[in-house]
Amino acid sequence: MLRKIVLTGFCAGAIVTSAQAGDFYVKGIGGATMETKQSWGGSDYSMDTGYNLGGAIGYFVTPNISIEGEGLYTSSGYKSYTSELNSTSVLANVVYHFDRVGDVEFYIGAGLGAIDLQYKGYGRDWSEWVFGGQVLAGASVPVNDNLSLFAEYRYQDAQDATGDFGTDYGYDSHNLSVGFGYRF
Repeated sequence: MLRKIVLTGFCAGAIVTSAQAGDFYVKGIGGATMETKQSWGGSDYSMDTGYNLGGAIGYFVTPNISIEGEGLYTSSGYKSYTSELNSTSVLANVVYHFDRVGDVEFYIGAGLGAIDLQYKGYGRDWSEWVFGGQVLAGASVPVNDNLSLFAEYRYQDAQDATGDFGTDYGYDSHNLSVGFGYRF
């Protein structure tokens, strides 16, 4: 009898653990993009504060580690110029979720992938996909068992792109975002 109780308890624990570790989730985000001075042809140019919109689909491989595929679009204008620099990133992230402190869950992560840099202005319109990456940190609070709200910071950096006239363009950005997550 004791063996059946222990075995039943073990099986119940395994089911609970796999349910927590096997959860899928989706996220939607939006916020402000503060791009640092962007380089173009050896000179630095200041940027206006822009915006970002994106989303992710993820999976918890353990209760504290998730992997996700993410897409993010950013747009910022050059200060004092009528041109803009946009980016579309497609990244694979690994995220570590710390144990909750009260109702707050903190997390950190990093990702690698491709970033499409898009320049528009002064009669030029070009786009180039380059290798890029990011680091991120955030905090989320539950609304109910499945829905959470979060705020996060991410720093993105991309390899230099070569523009339409062979000029190198540098890119990095600071992004503050808020959003929601839904865990299945």
